[in-house]
Amino acid sequence: MQTVQTPARFIYRHLYLLVMAAWLITIAFAIDNYWSSTSSLKTVQNKLTTYIHNQQNDFKLLMNDRLVVQKIATTTYNDNFLKQLTQKKYFLFFYSTTDTASETLVCWNTQKIVPIPFMLYGTENMGFVKLDNGYYVWERRELGSIKCIALIPVKWNYFIVNDYLKNDFVTDENISFNYDITSKVKNAAVITSTEGKALFYIYEKHQEINNKYNPI
Repeated sequence: MQTVQTPARFIYRHLYLLVMAAWLITIAFAIDNYWSSTSSLKTVQNKLTTYIHNQQNDFKLLMNDRLVVQKIATTTYNDNFLKQLTQKKYFLFFYSTTDTASETLVCWNTQKIVPIPFMLYGTENMGFVKLDNGYYVWERRELGSIKCIALIPVKWNYFIVNDYLKNDFVTDENISFNYDITSKVKNAAVITSTEGKALFYIYEKHQEINNKYNPI
């Protein structure tokens, strides 16, 4: 025999569903606006700064490892060593200065890009640059006869984009929806190096319409 719902029970059931729906919307709103990795300019600033500092610190540790530099200088590295280099989140280029008057590229971990001359010969040893396929933080370290350039990708900037090549921030593609890189300081947040040097600035593209993209 089918149970007949009383009006009161019907009302309470639907009130319960409405309350649950309201809580779910509230939770989704909170996640979208406060817990999202791109919820504010400050959050994005911290995320990018942490990412860059992690790569810079890893590069510093690598170059402080004399065994690594010795392997590069004597070309005694093996496939496992090269595999470790290719697993880095940044690009490495090792140059030897012993055989010729100019630097010779002897080891690298990518085919995507190459450093430009001022990174090798300029007076600065760190900076921010736009190359053919994107924006990079670059850093140069020297140890003995070896010079090494690290290119830390920040945001891709391909001439042709498709499903595989997208002009997104490397650390989080969702950042690109509402934020971008700028050289202007007004209303922008600075991204600094581990040494406190200003590298570049980011700004919120649509402050008045800051649409969220959280799936919840």
